[in-house]
Amino acid sequence: MSSEIAALILAAGNGSRIGKPKWQLTFNGQTFLEIIYTCLEKAGISQKICMVRDCSIPSNKEFTYVINPSPEYGMFSSVYFGVRSVKNIAGFLIMPVDQPFTCSETIKKICNIFIANKCKKIVRPCFNNKPGHPILIPTELLNGINSPNYEGGLKNLIRSVDIDIVDVSVDDKYIHYNINTQQNLIDTGLKIK
Repeated sequence: MSSEIAALILAAGNGSRIGKPKWQLTFNGQTFLEIIYTCLEKAGISQKICMVRDCSIPSNKEFTYVINPSPEYGMFSSVYFGVRSVKNIAGFLIMPVDQPFTCSETIKKICNIFIANKCKKIVRPCFNNKPGHPILIPTELLNGINSPNYEGGLKNLIRSVDIDIVDVSVDDKYIHYNINTQQNLIDTGLKIK
C-alpha cells in the first residue's frame, strides 16, 4: 500500500461509558489496538499514528504515539493534532479505536480508490448504503482547520467543504459497530472465547 496514506487511530477518550480507555478493551485476548494493528498490517498501511492522552499511553511499540493535549474538545481534537504530527502524507485513514473489527479488505479497497482518485477525494466505506468508518480524507482538507475545537467535528467539516465524497460499497458490517459498552461487544455477533 502507498506510503502516501497514514492511519490515524483516535484513542484519546477516557472511555467513561465503559469504565476505562477503549484502547485497553480486549477481545479474545487481544487489545483493540492489537486487533487494529493486525488489520492495518494486512492492509499494507505502514504509518500508524495513535492519538492518546498523556495519562494513558499504551506500551505497544508498533504505533507512533502522539499525545492529544486537549482531549476535552472531543474526537476532532485528535484529528487536528494527529495530522500536524506527520509530514508528506496525502491522506489520513481516520479510525476510532472503538471500531476495531473493520476488515483489512475494506481498508485496502478504500485506499486503492483514494489513490485512483489522485488523493483528492474523501473516500468512505458503505454497508447497506450507510457510510461508516474508517474514512479516508485528503491531508489538504485537514490542514485547513485552525483549531482543535472545531464546531460540529469531522461530520460537520465534511458537510461544509466543497470536495467530492466517494462512497465505496463493502461487505463489512463492522464499519458501523462502535463499542461503547460490553453489550455492544456482544451485539457484534463475534464469538467471544
